[in-house]
Amino acid sequence: MSWDNEGTAVAQRLLPVGATIFVLAYRLPGDELGWADEADAPLADAQRAMRLIRDDAARHGRDPADAGVLGFSAGGHLAGRLMTEFARPTYTEVDSRDRHSARPAYTGLLYTVVTLKPPFTHTGSRLALVGKDEVKAAELSVETHIRQGIAPTFLAQALDDDTVDPQNALIAFDALRRAQIPCEMHLFQEGMHGFGVTLPTTAPAAAWPELFVAWARRNGGLGGVRAEAGREHVG
Repeated sequence: MSWDNEGTAVAQRLLPVGATIFVLAYRLPGDELGWADEADAPLADAQRAMRLIRDDAARHGRDPADAGVLGFSAGGHLAGRLMTEFARPTYTEVDSRDRHSARPAYTGLLYTVVTLKPPFTHTGSRLALVGKDEVKAAELSVETHIRQGIAPTFLAQALDDDTVDPQNALIAFDALRRAQIPCEMHLFQEGMHGFGVTLPTTAPAAAWPELFVAWARRNGGLGGVRAEAGREHVG
């Protein structure tokens, strides 16, 4: 994830709709400091962040149940792992705030690395997370863990993305449908990779923030009313 294009700029775009936004800086496998269970260090940070956000929700005037996650590219892989592995033990409880659930109420995945299995994986993400370990690659592939009970999910990607194969979105969407998770997917003809909120307003993919907000509200996020289980839409 790019800190500005897919972090602070997106936050500024969503603040006017009444969202309270937190941008997560998380540890990565291969950092010079080294981490125990390196592949799970990002997930541990995301879980802890979600629990802290829920604990502080009242202070921000928010409902702790209305806490979602939005991820882009490799950061989207982490959002997908949080969506599916929110209850996986990844660290020792720090304090009482860790008693909150880390389950997102809703998830947005933008041009996301979903699978670490060939032939559709993003090679750089796979090498950084699991190297050439095929067993670990399967274990850390988001689609492997999609099941009933996870959050409603929004997917968006450009079909001309030359960095993350759009098949990743299709793999996730298929798994979500089979698990009967409320979901919506938008595949835009153009936009390339990493478009964030930088596209001109005339570009179809530039509409994703409005599409995401409307979808989130239909599914109980941002103060909206939850949709019926199993609802899906392709745009």
